[in-house]
Amino acid sequence: MQKRYGLARLKPTLRFLLFVAVSTVFTFAKNWPGILAAFCFGVFLLAAGRKFPKAAVIACFSAGLLTFLGNAFGAKQDLVIDFLLKASQESLLNGLRAALRIMSMILPAIAFIAVTPLHEFLEISRGLHFPPAFEMYLTIVLRYVDILWYEIGISMKAMAMRGVEWNGGAKEKVQAFSQLMLPLIFRIFEHVEGQSLAIDNRGGVRVGKSDQNVDQPTTETLKLDNVSVLYQLSEEGDIKPAVEDLSFSLRPGSTSVLLGPTGAGKTTTMLLSTGLIPGSSAHMKGQVSLCGQSTKDASMGFLGRNARIVLTSAVQGLVGLTVRDELLISLRVSETAKSEYEAAIRDALVAVGLDENFLGRMTLGLSGGEMQRVALASAIVVKPALLALDDVTMQLDPKGKREVISSLEKLSTSGTTRLLSDNNTALLEEVGGRFLSLQEGKLTGDEQKLTMQNLTASGLRLPQLWQLGLQLGLELSQFPEKAAKTLKQLAHKDKPAFTPAVKKPEDIAVKFENLAFSYNEGPLVLKKISSQVYKGEFVSILGSNGSGKTTLALILAGAMNPSGGKIWIDGIDSQAQKMRGKVGYIFQEPRNQMVTMTVLDELAFAPRQLKWNEEKVQQLARRELERFGLNPEDVPLRLQPSEARKVCIAATLTMNPDVVILDEPTNNLDSADVEQLMLHLKKLQAAGTTVVLISHDMDVVLEYSDRLIVMCEGNILTEGPTREVAMQSELLAKADVIMPAVVKTSLELWPDSLPCLTVDELAAQFRFSD
Repeated sequence: MQKRYGLARLKPTLRFLLFVAVSTVFTFAKNWPGILAAFCFGVFLLAAGRKFPKAAVIACFSAGLLTFLGNAFGAKQDLVIDFLLKASQESLLNGLRAALRIMSMILPAIAFIAVTPLHEFLEISRGLHFPPAFEMYLTIVLRYVDILWYEIGISMKAMAMRGVEWNGGAKEKVQAFSQLMLPLIFRIFEHVEGQSLAIDNRGGVRVGKSDQNVDQPTTETLKLDNVSVLYQLSEEGDIKPAVEDLSFSLRPGSTSVLLGPTGAGKTTTMLLSTGLIPGSSAHMKGQVSLCGQSTKDASMGFLGRNARIVLTSAVQGLVGLTVRDELLISLRVSETAKSEYEAAIRDALVAVGLDENFLGRMTLGLSGGEMQRVALASAIVVKPALLALDDVTMQLDPKGKREVISSLEKLSTSGTTRLLSDNNTALLEEVGGRFLSLQEGKLTGDEQKLTMQNLTASGLRLPQLWQLGLQLGLELSQFPEKAAKTLKQLAHKDKPAFTPAVKKPEDIAVKFENLAFSYNEGPLVLKKISSQVYKGEFVSILGSNGSGKTTLALILAGAMNPSGGKIWIDGIDSQAQKMRGKVGYIFQEPRNQMVTMTVLDELAFAPRQLKWNEEKVQQLARRELERFGLNPEDVPLRLQPSEARKVCIAATLTMNPDVVILDEPTNNLDSADVEQLMLHLKKLQAAGTTVVLISHDMDVVLEYSDRLIVMCEGNILTEGPTREVAMQSELLAKADVIMPAVVKTSLELWPDSLPCLTVDELAAQFRFSD
């Protein structure tokens, strides 16, 4: 825990009361002894806290200087030079006294704010016993402040990686911020909409016993009867409904899976099911009943207690500033007694693989996977009658995915009805009892098992052993051990003829030694790690959520400075010479990377920052527009995920980087989009670009990677050629890296041989000529 100094050593409420008392006393200081004492005490408070917010201190002394000038010379009507010559000693002393007085009143505020994190303002509110509604409104305000800084920080990183010199002069900074403002405002408005939805999902701002409907006993948790939804109204009637004539019901304790390609209406169906539609942005026809109550007539308290949705974007789906705040906000509408809150919070965290050490952490300071776990904990802590999960495992590591399955199994015993959509077919197989297929907003299938047909129609990738069975004309179990037993009965080669990879003497694209990093003087996230990436190779960095993968990538791309160690890009010390444009980075969430309002401007942004001539800028932009089939006039922030990711990759490639790093690029993409993306990346590699992939998608990683780097808790656990690393099952388990079914099956068949990495490779071991 970080050591506290000065006012920070006091409890938040006592600290606030002391600040108010000191500030009030200082306002009465008008004579010289009182003003000097107040000023000295204010300086002492600030110094004792050992935190000096630069902007606030400058503002304080600027206010003092202006006050001095105004009081010392304000009565004079002569020129400034005459002010200095004719000002009397008395007027100068009056000005100095006024300046010290105003600074004395400002300094305690700076000292207080400097040592008081945002979330502690909520503790102050609770300590002063303000009404719950006030606390909720304060939470909303503080959350928006936190989101604003979060978005500014992300945007600054995105712009730094594309050539913006934040360490330059005032002119450069003003230019950079002027470009940042419009897309930043756009994203903030999206957050406002997302936060409004998240607050409604937790029962609204005001929650009281009087506004909660009485739960009615029912044989159906959810029933949709001929429901249609429009997100916009049109007199011409040319806007297609998001869902149309949708009817189905869910029994208590059941599990149902929504299948369908992007745009099929899965998210809309979940918003309907939890009562968040109809809302200000959607118009509904038909009837939705939750626990026997029409969602149109139900209070927010009733809906927040009985139905919860966990959205794909955890950033927008969370409300609390800290993990504890988030869970407490959820519990407001539950039937859990306050004396049992701590136990309920602890149980919810354990269910998603977290512990009490996370309670004090800021939600926006968590990794994407950790945020998603907290969002899931926030939903299950109230034990809702209906839990909707909208592709929530997308950012989770294998351990996180297993914990989702475990938590769903536990909820089944409590009678909670589960409705989910997910691209993880292994999870769908394990948890799904009923599969509802959607196409263009209409229900097209209702089956009791997952089939190749409904998976293919939904754009989902078939499980590897299904693919293998199709190629070999066999019925194979989805468990590698059982599949291996079936395959052993066939005549096959003694073992795969793979030979160990021979490292060729290649040029090094990126090298780092003793690289260390910590956030806000906290514990090391990277623990003096060393490695290198060779020119023209395809490398994947693996590891669980929070292992340091993204931090490492951001440092290599120049978005952050390491706490220690050295980096060489193309043999040149990157700290000695700024290597702008040499390393490109594509964010896990594409929208975080976008800094302009048209695709053409987005593609032209980086080369313009690098001061290339406009003819070259336009040539590069046209090259990428053609390569990815993009419309130059589209607004990047409004594109579908697959198109948005293409724009981000194209905007990075206009820098002609030597190295391209992609963070979870297959998220939100269906199988066809993934195949197209990887084809683009292999073409880049063939052209000499070094590609670095951060991913939990092991099917993709093993098929395309030349080499793997495995991270665990800020260390590099192992690295080497893909096939050789894939054999190290026990070591990989420590990093929570789980090999896919093909590798496991291959190692079951030939435990001492280098494994097959793809379905085609394993199938080839059983194909013989007549």
